[in-house]
Amino acid sequence: MICMKPYNAQIYETIRQDIVDKKIGFGEKLVNQKLQERFGVSSTPIRDAINHLYQDGLVEDISKSGARVITFDLKSALEINEIVSMLNVGAIRLAAAKTNALDLGPILEDIVQLQLKHIDGKEYFDYDNLFHEAFFDFAQNYRYKKLFSQYQTLRFLLVRLYHRDKELTKPVSISQHQKIIEAYKQKDVHLAQDLMESHFQDAIPSLEKVLK
Repeated sequence: MICMKPYNAQIYETIRQDIVDKKIGFGEKLVNQKLQERFGVSSTPIRDAINHLYQDGLVEDISKSGARVITFDLKSALEINEIVSMLNVGAIRLAAAKTNALDLGPILEDIVQLQLKHIDGKEYFDYDNLFHEAFFDFAQNYRYKKLFSQYQTLRFLLVRLYHRDKELTKPVSISQHQKIIEAYKQKDVHLAQDLMESHFQDAIPSLEKVLK
């Protein structure tokens, strides 16, 4: 028996993907009535979906008539990149303090191999997310991971923008992941943290190029 997701979850995921794929532009108005007509539903699942998008940080200015997609400019991108960088650096320290590096290392290596296998597909971005999320899983701090989760969709937007020139950026990103893994397996936590911070810092020129 196939378990269908509730309408509001399906609508949320569709609109979220449309924003990520830029089918719905930054700053564009989401009108409740038009969304009801598009999805053939009442106002309730539309409002629920919009509230979920608001929790993701993708929309603002919610009103009875709808909401507005955020204006994703360079300043916003750099602020998000800075926050996510700090969270990732902290996750390495927590994971190293609570988990044997030999337990997490092979998991990270498997994820990177999947990135390489799917380097030209959409799955690449899912495995990129899994790489970073693994440190939060092993950090064993529910609230810390929840804080990271609040920025997941916005981070995903950053990754898509950074990899606009995928032939150049994806191999670089994977190489950086591999260096982080090696430092972590060697229990050189400070080096792994420095490499993770550089991983995010190196994305800035590409973000500036795309968003200026």
